[in-house]
Amino acid sequence: MKNRSEIQFFYLLIALCLGVLSLLLALWLSGEITKPVKELEQSMKNVQKGEFDKALISPEGCNEITSLTHSFNIMTEKIQNLMAENVREQKQKRKSELQALQAQINPHFLYNTLESITWMIEGERYEDAVFMISQLASLFRISLSKGRTIIRVEDEIKHATNYMNIQKIRYKNRFHVDFQIDEEIEKYCIVKLVIQPILENAIYY
Repeated sequence: MKNRSEIQFFYLLIALCLGVLSLLLALWLSGEITKPVKELEQSMKNVQKGEFDKALISPEGCNEITSLTHSFNIMTEKIQNLMAENVREQKQKRKSELQALQAQINPHFLYNTLESITWMIEGERYEDAVFMISQLASLFRISLSKGRTIIRVEDEIKHATNYMNIQKIRYKNRFHVDFQIDEEIEKYCIVKLVIQPILENAIYY
């Protein structure tokens, strides 16, 4: 009873030290537990930004978070591979479209048309030359169609009309063209440039 106050102070000091140690231990454990979660969260943000090179994490340990991180890494790699494959496919598609467009436009047709325009200008047939140029410009505009492969029937018929108008002038009106089109179908869609090869064969063969 004589040293009761000193013992109480000693116990209080021990309790305070234990409390501080417990707090520090709790903070350390909390940091160790939340660290991989925060790393995973940051990795997800990097994926959202498209920064796949910063997205992969090196998991440590063998707990649920580690397993989740490993699965996330696999998913990220698959997404990156799919995106790269999609880019390659799009480039190949653009290349194929360009090749198809080049195949659709007969070089001889273009050369002969430009040559005809030159003769018209030299012969001072300016109105005919202007008409040929406008028809050729419209033909190429529809041929390109901003990279689309599906266009309206109305545009396909206009493309065919431009083509035949040019050919009629080149062949000095040796043939007659009559378009009989139901107006109701003009609003529907069709694969572009399917009529021109038929007309071209009709002229040549």
